[in-house]
Amino acid sequence: MRAFIIGLVVLFAFGLVVSRLVYLQVVRHDDLAAQAESNRTAVVPIVPNRGLILDRNGVVLATNYSAYTLEITPSRAGVLDETIDELAKIVDIQTRDRRRFKRLMEESRNFESLPIRTRLTDQEVARFTAQRYRFPGVDIKARLFRNYPMGEVGAHAVGYIGRINQPEKARIQDSEDEANYRGTEYIGKLGVEQSFESSLHGTTGVEQMETSAGGRAVRKLSSHAATPGDSVMLSIDIKLQKLIEELYGSRRGALVAIDPRNGSLVVNDPGSYTFGGHTFRSHEGGLGGVDMHRAIQFSSNTYFYSLAVEMGVDAIHDFMKPLGFGQSTGIDLNGEVRGTLPSTEWKRNTYKRADMKRWFPGETVSLGIGQGYNNFTMLQLALAEATLANGGTRYRPHLAKAIKNSVTGVVTEIVQPPGENLGYSPKNVEIVRNALVGVNKGGTGTRVFAGAPYTSAGKTGTAQAVSLGQNVKYNAKALEEHQRDHSLFAAYAPAETPSIALAVIVENSGFGAAHAAPIARRVFDYWLQGDYPSEEDIAAVQKGLASAPIGKPRRAADVPLPLP
Repeated sequence: MRAFIIGLVVLFAFGLVVSRLVYLQVVRHDDLAAQAESNRTAVVPIVPNRGLILDRNGVVLATNYSAYTLEITPSRAGVLDETIDELAKIVDIQTRDRRRFKRLMEESRNFESLPIRTRLTDQEVARFTAQRYRFPGVDIKARLFRNYPMGEVGAHAVGYIGRINQPEKARIQDSEDEANYRGTEYIGKLGVEQSFESSLHGTTGVEQMETSAGGRAVRKLSSHAATPGDSVMLSIDIKLQKLIEELYGSRRGALVAIDPRNGSLVVNDPGSYTFGGHTFRSHEGGLGGVDMHRAIQFSSNTYFYSLAVEMGVDAIHDFMKPLGFGQSTGIDLNGEVRGTLPSTEWKRNTYKRADMKRWFPGETVSLGIGQGYNNFTMLQLALAEATLANGGTRYRPHLAKAIKNSVTGVVTEIVQPPGENLGYSPKNVEIVRNALVGVNKGGTGTRVFAGAPYTSAGKTGTAQAVSLGQNVKYNAKALEEHQRDHSLFAAYAPAETPSIALAVIVENSGFGAAHAAPIARRVFDYWLQGDYPSEEDIAAVQKGLASAPIGKPRRAADVPLPLP
């Protein structure tokens, strides 16, 4: 009987073993086979080459190059400070490298590979490789880096890339692009690099590698190549951009130029500068009774005081809003500043104190000459000038004009929304346009545009940087530089068929015709005539000592591209 019971127990145990084997070998065969396969294989992402950024003439503004980086995975590296100290005996690790690594540690997770040194020399790679066994969790990796051949020229428009931070990583993980960013450590942070990230990034590829017990790659099992990012072609002319930066010299300011026929930006240097809350001065002496033509031509404050009171703040707001003031223009760059276009409703919503919510008549007077709460960007001013130049059609300003497919080479124009006709009376538009032509022909801009082989239209302005007491006469020499007036000019050319409109400001430099208008003249000469100023002329403009061009201009085509 005892033998029988023991036999049953043995038989039962054997049955359990057999049933378990059947379950593992038959029922879960496919699943376990896949797991076993994954234990000896690794899927490695292939990071795509980032797309190029080009100017309107095909000049490369952003490209890539490959370099080796020394990287540490903190969770596998033991005592970090000791590890870094030992590494510093093999490769050159500066204090700034340690600071950057510490910052990356704070932004990243412990199991991520972080660079302690980038762009290693071949000698440094060889020295570390020979002693790699001493440093668990430390490795050398080949990484792609971004290169900007033009250096700082146009940098605010082109932008830059940077390491993906935690908020960006969380956003990517919640999007459909999560798989496409595996292995990617950098993302566009500003300018075109950021706004066109989806086009520039490309498609991540994968490699399936057979690995050893220690996790090292043995051989490639399969591969799906990465697709490089597409190239973004811009409307800006980088050589003209460089010229403008030369003309400013050490002075501060901004210039935005737009093609009024379609809204494309010719120059953006930069568009985020705002001005406002300042007085645009009139003539020292009285002009007597003037009409709109003479008021614009000779900068009469008195005329625009009266016009502002007659219209009222809300009518001024409703007229200027369609031009793009005080709102986003819709430009294809992130981070646009809206500025302020005041109204009675705006003031009620902005201020908390009851006595501050009320709109006072004196505040309307100041709006007529650019004083008060007005706060606009140079992009908004240039867009308004372009809208006036073409007769009243407002286009969406844009910096990118086409995308070039990295595989097929096909160039696809970026479709822009149609322009919006603001419904201005052609007769009224012509009155203003004729007055603006008069500014550069007999008005405040006459000396600057003397001898120009084309007709232009413009308006000079001088904006106060600080308020002066009543009856206090302005004296630039008695003021600190940061208290001196700003020089402002808005213009377009040719007056008959405009192909360029711009707004330019030079900070703390005085009358608009003395500093801002000469820069505009050189931009027009470049754009319309293909002329590049002489070195003598550039030096004079930088000092505010030139009106019309001096010296013999060079052909723009003969001037070399800017070097970083």
